[in-house]
Amino acid sequence: PLYFIPKLVGKEQGGVYFIIFKMMMAPVSIIGVAFSDYFKVQYFEWSDKKRLYLFYMFGLIFLSILLYTIINFMSVHIFYFFDIQHNSFSVYVLYMVSIVSAMRLITLPLANVIVIEKKITLNLMLNVGYFSLVMVVIFMSSKLSLNTELVYLISLSSVLFYVFQMIISYRSVRNTYVKP
Repeated sequence: PLYFIPKLVGKEQGGVYFIIFKMMMAPVSIIGVAFSDYFKVQYFEWSDKKRLYLFYMFGLIFLSILLYTIINFMSVHIFYFFDIQHNSFSVYVLYMVSIVSAMRLITLPLANVIVIEKKITLNLMLNVGYFSLVMVVIFMSSKLSLNTELVYLISLSSVLFYVFQMIISYRSVRNTYVKP
């Protein structure tokens, strides 16, 4: 997708998209990976794994709403810092990418369940499916000349993937109860 977005929306808008995308994914890289590592360790220690999963899920939902609300309120300063023109496209991209980033922050630790429970084929199928979905969206956008709508369609497909991944990972959780 990195190659196609500037071709479809234009170089300037493509650049705005990538700067905002990188900025919004920074918390995912820092916070999400830290939570992911901690979740993996705790997953093996807890006997009620579904409860642990739900605890993390609701905690990460709260954290992502708080974090990305603060970032969106600071958007004027962020645009000024990165020398991004504050127009309808940049605000639109900020909101769409915020939603995707929040979903990624929530699902990054929780998706480890699929790998931990040794459902590697399922994980591969999910990621290949996601890549295929994004490529179909890009192809359809180019054929139908949906240039600015491309951001919305990629964001929507990403959110749908992350919700589906969360459902699959929750269904993959296996509790290990210790008999007294």
